[in-house]
Amino acid sequence: DRLFAPSRQWETVSPYRATRHRHLGNASAALEADIAEECRRLGLPRSRIEALTIQGVPGHGLTAKVRLIFERAVPGPILIGRDRHFGGGLFVAQAA
Repeated sequence: DRLFAPSRQWETVSPYRATRHRHLGNASAALEADIAEECRRLGLPRSRIEALTIQGVPGHGLTAKVRLIFERAVPGPILIGRDRHFGGGLFVAQAA
């Protein structure tokens, strides 16, 4: 199952919504900082973060489609971001 199987590469199937919009000069930097903090908070290893799309939504903040690439395989599920308790920020394993 792609939700639970260990994988090095994970991609969102539901949009990631930033927990906090840090004003770091651009949306990409703010999004990466937010995702890195969410992963650290959950005890996930460092990853390379690739924003596939980024969109600022008035009243909702930053939303994005994201790919995480880890050094080693990480088991799922990975569910992060502001909407994680409502189905947002859900990642599935991708073939490397």
